[in-house]
Amino acid sequence: SAMITIGDVYAARRRMGHWVRHTPFERSPLLGGITRGEVWLKHENRQLTGSFKIRGASNRIALLSKDERSRGVVAASSGNHAQGVAYAARELGVKAAIVVPGNTPNVKRDAIRALGADLTVHGDEYMEAERLAQKMGVERGMPFLSPYNDADLIAGQGTVGLEMVEDGPDLDAVLVPVSGGGLISG
Repeated sequence: SAMITIGDVYAARRRMGHWVRHTPFERSPLLGGITRGEVWLKHENRQLTGSFKIRGASNRIALLSKDERSRGVVAASSGNHAQGVAYAARELGVKAAIVVPGNTPNVKRDAIRALGADLTVHGDEYMEAERLAQKMGVERGMPFLSPYNDADLIAGQGTVGLEMVEDGPDLDAVLVPVSGGGLISG
């Protein structure tokens, strides 16, 4: 896939619109005491959808061509990516179809529906939902929005790091949770 540059991350930030928040980056005295160091926390739980996933989804959807926008998008998710895609799609006037696995909590299903997405529940685990979403994308001519394997999405997630560098002290290390790898890649 394409190499992402700092320029791509700055461009993503300009593109994201008012619905992506610059979240707080605050010192944690509790964790600092436990680790005998200085620990800062990036509060992505304060995003409108409760996670960083809205960043990448917003950048990716903002970059769709007029033709792609008219066809809508499809995504698979166990919750957070789906909410990011649904929110950004609604803000940009794009139809979103979301496939979630059966183990997705009802509170997340309800949130996805409330954001106006067409929700399908399929399979027992994430990869089953992703396979169906990719198939739907091909059949309906809708772009599939990966939660991790997409350069534009990764550039959007990278805005988390941009804010940390701008807001925080000199950082010696950054600890990032890794699932699909979209956040750490950004």
